[in-house]
Amino acid sequence: STVSLTAHELKVLSYFMHLQGRVVSQTELIVHIYEQDVVRDSNTIEVVIARLREKLFPEFIKTHRGRGYSMSAPGEGA
Repeated sequence: STVSLTAHELKVLSYFMHLQGRVVSQTELIVHIYEQDVVRDSNTIEVVIARLREKLFPEFIKTHRGRGYSMSAPGEGA
């Protein structure tokens, strides 16, 4: 089945795919996703991550408290 993603969700997913396994900070995600002159808070990233988890697999994106997020392939158990 197809999953419909917003532009921001697609940017985050694509970024995670390029850096699979690496912990990515919220700040790094904000810099990658948004225009430099746009100020976003960390809650914006948390919402995008939550939506991706709902649309894909809950265990797909891991939270590393105080550090950021990492992505693993479904069933990888990382």
